[in-house]
Amino acid sequence: MKFRFSEHDYEIVCLDFSHDDRLLVSCGNAQDGKLFIWDCLTGCIVSSASVMNSPTTCVRFGGFRKDIKGRPIDRYQLASAGQKRVIIWSLNPFTGELENEALNTGTTIRDFMSLSFSPNGERFLFAGTTSGDFLIF
Repeated sequence: MKFRFSEHDYEIVCLDFSHDDRLLVSCGNAQDGKLFIWDCLTGCIVSSASVMNSPTTCVRFGGFRKDIKGRPIDRYQLASAGQKRVIIWSLNPFTGELENEALNTGTTIRDFMSLSFSPNGERFLFAGTTSGDFLIF
């Protein structure tokens, strides 16, 4: 065993590695309400956030954020989803600064179970629901 991550107080419901395998994100269940981003080389916490107001069922890294011209910048992007919400996160891995924004689902109210970014450019985010459909952001 290389590391044992033990910051969550209750069960971990989802995990995902960044595209470069440098980072690992973990989300706890509704009781835990925590999201952690770990450095896979050192085992240290890079950043953390509370997700108590939005129980999370899935999380997915999506490469690096892009600037207005479509060029990658030094911030990772990831998404989390669960009860009636999809949240996009932006992480500065050097400072641990973690920003989030709830995505607008319009009049569509769903519980989300899966996430996937489109390949090669992470242009779109797909969010699968418990009702058998999916939304594209």
